[in-house]
Amino acid sequence: MILREYQRDAIQRVREEMSAGRRRVLLVIATGGGKTVTSSSVILSAVARGKRCLFLAHRQELIEQCSKTLTRLGVDHGVIKSNHPKMNIKKPVQVASIQTLIKRKHWHADLIVIDEAHRSMAKTYMDIIERYDQKKIAVLGLTATPYRMDGKPLGGMYDAMVEVISTQELIDQGFLVEPTVFGSAEIDLSNVDVGSRGDYKKSQLSEAMESTILHGEILTNWARICGGALNSNTVWYKDSEGRERVSETDCDACTVLFAPTVKRSKELVAQFQDAGVRAAHIDGKMTSGERKKILDKLESGEISVVSNVNILTEGWDLPRLECVIGARPTRSKNLYKQMGGRLMRPSDDKRFAFLLDHANWTRTHGFLHEPSKHSLTAPEKRPRKNGGGEKPLKKCPQCDSVHFIGAKFCPECGYVWPKKGIEHTDEHLTELDGKMVKRAHSVPQDERQEAFDRLATQCIDRGYKPNWARVRYQSFYGEWPSKKSGILMPRFFQKYERDFNARLNKQMIAQAAAKASNVG
Repeated sequence: MILREYQRDAIQRVREEMSAGRRRVLLVIATGGGKTVTSSSVILSAVARGKRCLFLAHRQELIEQCSKTLTRLGVDHGVIKSNHPKMNIKKPVQVASIQTLIKRKHWHADLIVIDEAHRSMAKTYMDIIERYDQKKIAVLGLTATPYRMDGKPLGGMYDAMVEVISTQELIDQGFLVEPTVFGSAEIDLSNVDVGSRGDYKKSQLSEAMESTILHGEILTNWARICGGALNSNTVWYKDSEGRERVSETDCDACTVLFAPTVKRSKELVAQFQDAGVRAAHIDGKMTSGERKKILDKLESGEISVVSNVNILTEGWDLPRLECVIGARPTRSKNLYKQMGGRLMRPSDDKRFAFLLDHANWTRTHGFLHEPSKHSLTAPEKRPRKNGGGEKPLKKCPQCDSVHFIGAKFCPECGYVWPKKGIEHTDEHLTELDGKMVKRAHSVPQDERQEAFDRLATQCIDRGYKPNWARVRYQSFYGEWPSKKSGILMPRFFQKYERDFNARLNKQMIAQAAAKASNVG
């Protein structure tokens, strides 16, 4: 097996952590970085030393993906899943469905690999881990997003975290594609409550998004942006209110749409189908076979658009995917990166990579390749519903007293704020860049400083001009790094800049001298 340099580095660092007594290690590799291949190499090495390995996954698609990778690498294995054709518990490597294994007798293992490890603090995973001798079992968790879906850290399961490469580095090295982002006007979600898991409540989320979806803005923008890039034949018309709408289009951009609810997903699919687009809906109530049949058609090109709700967020890859439509608001950066990351795999069949951001993902969380700070002990930092910084205030229209934005009534005069509706904007999405999405105010200073320090290190390692780090930082946060913006130049970077400029100066003097000598 030929591994990439960062994958080899990841394996070495995991071994070092386990050798130091930290037996539960969380391996963080960005979406598209090859977590399954890396873990399969670990399993291959363990089997060669006579060890027994268990690969845990929660979904059929993940189980099949790992099984195919192990088969390709020549690792003989069984699959612990009801009625699976590869069911054979005598083999030293098992790919197991967490739902099946929890109901079966204990299967001895020396190494447990957990895919999509941000789920691994769920009771079913914890109960399986507790079956083993904690002094002997080794646990390797794999994820691109090292927090639970409610934003809580994973330190209750893992002793150490190994991060090997950022999304930006994977893009720079050609292993991922940076998508072009098209954004809409901001959607007002201040009236939508946040549930116990830290994300928007689905019932109210449906209401908040209803007007945008019912007026068909998503189809209009998809046909205009994707269809325009493909020179598709699209028939337009004006509705009763004079708004531009799609009557018919032959656009066939390979697209996945993330909808807020099953009802809305089906409505959107109907809109695409009415315009002649081959579209389908999938949800969790369908059998894995039914979902697979639809996804196979998307892969072959028989279907152009698949809409879903929380199905294709993880464990599913389609390199030729050309467009992701974000119609499901989320305060979870983890979920955002899972959804948007589906778009970033390179492929010769990919004509473009467009993220149509109808749900404010980019303004809320930044670009997909923006640096992220992770921790095993601190919770994921989630933005306030209306942006970062101090908690926003509002003024009572009756007595002018000031209260926090979440106040339902004014304690001074008793005024009750009416529930706000969501204003529908019928705008064309426009391409977003760092200057348009200024996120510096919503990202903590220490996190931005850490991001610049990492960029500075990359700049030195690659021998780039010093301004590369500053320009890259500006593309993320929409401002120039300076003392005024709270970003200090690290000393190692200052020295590099001085030395770089000195060498450049020396070269210019030498070139000028040579030119003068030739003239003489």
